[in-house]
Amino acid sequence: KRPIIQRVHIALCSATASHVMLRRFRQICLCLILLWLLGTNGSDGRLRIISYATEPGPSHHLQQFALNFGLDFELIGVGDVWTGFNSKVRGFYKYLQQKQAEYSENDIILMLDAYDTVVICNEDDFLDKFRSFEADIVMSTGKECWPDPNLQQYLLDRMDEQFRSQHSWFPYFVCINSGAIMGKFPAIYSMVQRVHEIVARGNGSCHDFQGNAFSLNIQSDQRCYTTFYVEWLNQTSLGDATTPRMDIKLDHTHSLFATMGGMLFVDYDIDMEQNISIRNQYTQQSACILHGNGPGVILWRSIVKQILNNGSLYFGDYYERLVYDFYVGILDVFTIPYQRVSHYVSKTYKLDIGWHSSNFDEDFAFRLNAIIITVLAVLVSLCYVPCARLTKKSKLD
Repeated sequence: KRPIIQRVHIALCSATASHVMLRRFRQICLCLILLWLLGTNGSDGRLRIISYATEPGPSHHLQQFALNFGLDFELIGVGDVWTGFNSKVRGFYKYLQQKQAEYSENDIILMLDAYDTVVICNEDDFLDKFRSFEADIVMSTGKECWPDPNLQQYLLDRMDEQFRSQHSWFPYFVCINSGAIMGKFPAIYSMVQRVHEIVARGNGSCHDFQGNAFSLNIQSDQRCYTTFYVEWLNQTSLGDATTPRMDIKLDHTHSLFATMGGMLFVDYDIDMEQNISIRNQYTQQSACILHGNGPGVILWRSIVKQILNNGSLYFGDYYERLVYDFYVGILDVFTIPYQRVSHYVSKTYKLDIGWHSSNFDEDFAFRLNAIIITVLAVLVSLCYVPCARLTKKSKLD
C-alpha cells in the first residue's frame, strides 16, 4: 500500500490536471465562439439581396433562383400601392432605414428589379466579383441609354483616353441601369437616402443630370440614380468636402451584371455543362445577374427557360431566338432617334409620350409577329387564285 502522503499527492495532481484541462476546454470554446462571431459579423460581411414588388407572383423566378443558390433574399413592398417607379426608391429607403441597427457596416446589399432578374451565382462568387471592383458601390450598365440618351456622350467625355482604350466595346455599356446595384451597407444607405431626397425635391419626379425638371407623370428611378451618380462624380472631381466618402464604379464589363436590353442571342456564349455561364461576347465576361430589361426580357425568358430545362433547347426555342435577333437588329436602327424625340418632348413640354425601348416588350413582339404572319397569310391567299389560274393555263397550252 502506498503511503498516505503519496496518495494525497497523486490526488492533488489529478485534480490540478483536471482543472487545467477544464480551463483549456473553456478557452477553446471561447475561441470557437469568437471565430463564429467574426465569421458572421466580420470584415467580409454577409450578402443580403432585396427586391421591391407590390405583387409577389411575377417575381417567382428570382425567388426560386435565390433559393436554389442558397442566398439571403427578401422581397419587400408586397401589398403597397404602386404609384410609379419612384415607389421603388421610397420602398428601398424605408426598408434600409429600418435595418440600420440590424445590418453590419460590412454587409453587402444587392438591390434588384423583381420581375426580370435572376441570380446565377452563389454567395462566394458574388462577393469575389464585387470585391474585384475595389469599390463601395457597383452599378450596372446597359447597352442602351435611357431615359437620358445624352448621358452617354457626357460620361464618355469624362473618361480618360487610356480608360476608353481598355474598353473597346464603348459606347456600349456606358450608361447606368438601376435594375441591379450592389454595395456596402453604409454606402448603399447613403446613396438611397440621397436619391430619396432628389425625388422629394422634384415633387415626386427626379430632375435629370443636367438639372431639367419633369412632370410628375414622368417617373424613372433610373433617372434618379443617374442624377445621383453624376452629382457624386462632379463633386468628387472638384474635391467637394461635403461629398460622401465612397467609391462608385460602373460595371462596364458586365462581369457582375448582364443587362440584356438591346442585346442579341448571338451576343452571348451560353454554357451549362458544369456551371451556368452566360458570357458576353463583347467583354468576354460572365455575370452573376441576368437582367431582361426592355426588349431584352424576351432573351432573358428564353435563357431562364433553358436553365430550368437543364440546358436543353427545343425547335421553338431556336425559332424564337432567330426571330428575336432579326427583330432587335432591325429595331436598333430606330431606337436611338425614337428615344431622343421622346426625351426632347419630355424635357421641353413636360409630356411623356412613352417613346422608349421598354415599349418593345414581349407583348409588342408577339403582336408584331401576329401582324406579320397575318399579312403573309393574306398575301399568299390573294396570290393563290391568280397563281392557280396561271398554272392551269400553262398546262393547257
